[in-house]
Amino acid sequence: MVRWHPTMDILFSCSYDNTAKVWWSEDADGDWDCVQTLGESSNGHSSTVWSLAFNAKGDKLVTCSDDLTLKIWEADIIRMQSGDGYAPWNHLCTLSGFHDRTIFSVHWSRY
Repeated sequence: MVRWHPTMDILFSCSYDNTAKVWWSEDADGDWDCVQTLGESSNGHSSTVWSLAFNAKGDKLVTCSDDLTLKIWEADIIRMQSGDGYAPWNHLCTLSGFHDRTIFSVHWSRY
């Protein structure tokens, strides 16, 4: 799955490789680079990441996985919108223990 950030030109992808990746370009004519990998080493998922969604403000992201968890991430979107460069996504919390089968999809209500 790939999804654009709701307010900025940042692309996110998730994969069978157990990660979500963040793609960013410094300028409109530049190349897109993977600037961050949300993986197990950064409190990420330990199995396939199927889906991701953003809150309306775009400062929080939720991911879901075969590892039976939801993970919520946050970033300093104000910093990125001000032109101060890329701000990393940090693990905020893990929701677990509620499902005994794969979580395939997530959606964050706009309201």
